[in-house]
Amino acid sequence: MTTKLHPVYRRVLPAAAIILLTLAGCGTTTTTNPPTSTAEQTMGSEQARKEYLDLFTKIQAHAPGDWTKVTPDKPGGVCDGPLGTEGTQVSFDATRSPLSREEMDALHDKVKAEFHTTGFTVTQHTDGGENFVRRTDVFGPEKFVMGLTTGKYGIALGGNTRCFSDPEGKFR
Repeated sequence: MTTKLHPVYRRVLPAAAIILLTLAGCGTTTTTNPPTSTAEQTMGSEQARKEYLDLFTKIQAHAPGDWTKVTPDKPGGVCDGPLGTEGTQVSFDATRSPLSREEMDALHDKVKAEFHTTGFTVTQHTDGGENFVRRTDVFGPEKFVMGLTTGKYGIALGGNTRCFSDPEGKFR
């Protein structure tokens, strides 16, 4: 016994299958929307340097005092870009004298809160020893790294900007 489909079903079933496949992600769709999240965008050299210096300055402002001078105009180092290309990464480092243990703990909490809104990964470690060393590390896209270390003998802040394309070697 063979069953014949009603003519309406012969048109509806293929259309329903296409809709289900598309909703399940099996269909192909094209998009012209540019990337919108920070992690999806590739920054230019000036943008990467400004982003990093602005964040660096914000962190220092949470613990005002005698920080060593940051030299954002020094040349950068070579980093590996996508598909085997070379890029440039600029490093900033600064130190300052220690704060009280409570002030240092508050500083780490502020740094964590500052980066929590960026979508970057934040890790914190405490060694628990007599020097009460505590570290907050931030990892972002394109090899962005910033680290804050506090302890009995001082505070250190440093890291690297994003790895940005630098075809002319202008920042090396």
